[in-house]
Amino acid sequence: MVKIDLSSTDLEGSVLGGADLGKSNLTNTWFVKSDLTKASLVGAFGNRTRFTSANIQGADLSKSEFSRADLAKADLSRATMVGAQLVRANFSGAVLKDANLMDANLSRSLMAGTDLTGANMTGVYLYLTRISGADLSTVRGLTEAQLAIACGDATTKLPSGLKPPTHWPCAEP
Repeated sequence: MVKIDLSSTDLEGSVLGGADLGKSNLTNTWFVKSDLTKASLVGAFGNRTRFTSANIQGADLSKSEFSRADLAKADLSRATMVGAQLVRANFSGAVLKDANLMDANLSRSLMAGTDLTGANMTGVYLYLTRISGADLSTVRGLTEAQLAIACGDATTKLPSGLKPPTHWPCAEP
């Protein structure tokens, strides 16, 4: 597994499909509009890393730690994010179709307008995660206990059998 320091590097528009960036320092690195299809970011870490509008389909971000990452409008379809720490990440308008988020920490993240069709949400930590407007109707593994600590509203679509908590909508931060 590669361990490189790419902190504060501008890789906007780069083609890194299949690259091994495992355990790399990606703090303040820009992958805006980059191709990271099927890349390995296992154990990679960074603060304020920008993946805006990046193609990250089928990539492995397991056990990665990206606090305050910008993943807005990124395509993470079929990505694996098992055990990832994505605290305060921005997923606005991102696509996470069939992504595996099992046991990921998405606390205080923004999920407005995120496409989570078929995503595995088993064990995902959603403390104060903003899911207002998110369509969760086809996700797998979501529980009422997870919803109880998340922040949704009347526009949040839930899987059949799950009910929104009475405290929704949450107060604005």
